[in-house]
Amino acid sequence: MPKVVFLSDIGRSDDLYRAEVLRVGHWDYPDLSGGLSITPELLSELAANFQAGFKGWEVPLNREHDDERPVGWVKGLEVEGDGLYALFEITDSETRGLVDDGSLKYCSSELDLAWFDPEAKREMPVFEGLALTNRPYIKRLAPVAPVNRDDANPSLALPRLGEGDSGAGI
Repeated sequence: MPKVVFLSDIGRSDDLYRAEVLRVGHWDYPDLSGGLSITPELLSELAANFQAGFKGWEVPLNREHDDERPVGWVKGLEVEGDGLYALFEITDSETRGLVDDGSLKYCSSELDLAWFDPEAKREMPVFEGLALTNRPYIKRLAPVAPVNRDDANPSLALPRLGEGDSGAGI
């Protein structure tokens, strides 16, 4: 069981945001033969693999899928209904301003549906990153919203890097 930190343990809440990042459905996707199918089981597996910390590093938040300079970090994933929601911090003040004034509203997930874990010696789907964008491939997702600590889900457990004891490398 990985060590976790709860939302109430995170220092500042004014830089935390939440957004729907995936939902159940099927989309034609040019890079995937047969398209992209998101099932409730896949959402649960992505959240569980994130919580377990299988990737071994913090998951970056970027703008428009530009991985050169992260603008923040994904802190948690949770399944709610037919959607997957991310809790993330924005560390870049310019990006935070664009989100706060409504100029940057949505998120687009970066997934590896067949990542091979060299320690567990198995293939699994993982959440690779998250991009802030105004044109996500999957439409009709709930937009980015600031997290109000008083309204936040106190049961949302977040992985704590460097203290995992599940053999996942963190």
